[in-house]
Amino acid sequence: MLKSLVRLGHTLGIQVVAQGIETPEQLTALCRMGCELGQGTLLSRPLNPEQALSLAEQGCWVTPAGA
Repeated sequence: MLKSLVRLGHTLGIQVVAQGIETPEQLTALCRMGCELGQGTLLSRPLNPEQALSLAEQGCWVTPAGA
Protein backbone atom coordinates (compact mmCIF):
# COMPACT_ATOMS: atom_id res chain seq x y z
CA MET A 1 0.00 0.00 0.00
CA LEU A 2 2.81 2.42 0.83
CA LYS A 3 4.42 1.91 -2.57
CA SER A 4 1.07 2.76 -4.18
CA LEU A 5 0.87 6.00 -2.20
CA VAL A 6 4.39 7.00 -3.27
CA ARG A 7 3.49 6.27 -6.91
CA LEU A 8 0.24 8.23 -6.61
CA GLY A 9 2.11 11.24 -5.24
CA HIS A 10 4.57 11.10 -8.12
CA THR A 11 1.76 10.73 -10.65
CA LEU A 12 0.13 13.85 -9.20
CA GLY A 13 3.44 15.73 -9.26
CA ILE A 14 3.65 15.87 -5.46
CA GLN A 15 6.82 15.36 -3.46
CA VAL A 16 6.27 12.54 -0.98
CA VAL A 17 7.56 12.92 2.59
CA ALA A 18 7.76 9.83 4.79
CA GLN A 19 7.35 10.53 8.48
CA GLY A 20 8.38 8.49 11.49
CA ILE A 21 11.43 6.75 9.98
CA GLU A 22 12.98 4.86 12.89
CA THR A 23 15.07 2.04 11.39
CA PRO A 24 17.64 1.71 8.59
CA GLU A 25 15.40 -0.95 7.02
CA GLN A 26 12.50 1.52 6.81
CA LEU A 27 14.74 4.14 5.20
CA THR A 28 16.10 1.64 2.67
CA ALA A 29 12.61 0.45 1.74
CA LEU A 30 11.34 4.02 1.30
CA CYS A 31 14.32 4.96 -0.88
CA ARG A 32 13.73 1.90 -3.06
CA MET A 33 10.09 2.96 -3.44
CA GLY A 34 11.26 6.34 -4.73
CA CYS A 35 10.33 8.39 -1.70
CA GLU A 36 12.54 11.51 -1.90
CA LEU A 37 12.06 13.04 1.53
CA GLY A 38 11.73 11.76 5.05
CA GLN A 39 11.91 12.59 8.69
CA GLY A 40 12.16 10.61 11.86
CA THR A 41 14.33 9.74 14.81
CA LEU A 42 16.71 7.70 12.63
CA LEU A 43 17.65 10.85 10.72
CA SER A 44 17.66 13.43 13.51
CA ARG A 45 16.50 14.03 17.02
CA PRO A 46 13.84 16.77 17.36
CA LEU A 47 15.34 20.19 16.60
CA ASN A 48 14.33 23.75 17.38
CA PRO A 49 13.65 25.99 14.35
CA GLU A 50 17.17 27.47 14.31
CA GLN A 51 18.81 24.03 14.40
CA ALA A 52 16.51 22.75 11.65
CA LEU A 53 17.32 25.74 9.43
CA SER A 54 21.05 25.25 9.99
CA LEU A 55 20.78 21.55 9.06
CA ALA A 56 18.78 22.39 5.92
CA GLU A 57 21.28 25.06 4.88
CA GLN A 58 24.09 22.49 5.16
CA GLY A 59 22.28 20.31 2.64
CA CYS A 60 22.45 17.32 4.97
CA TRP A 61 21.05 14.25 3.20
CA VAL A 62 21.15 10.61 4.17
CA THR A 63 21.02 7.81 1.63
CA PRO A 64 21.37 4.23 2.78
CA ALA A 65 23.97 2.02 1.12
CA GLY A 66 22.51 -0.11 -1.64
CA ALA A 67 19.39 1.99 -2.10
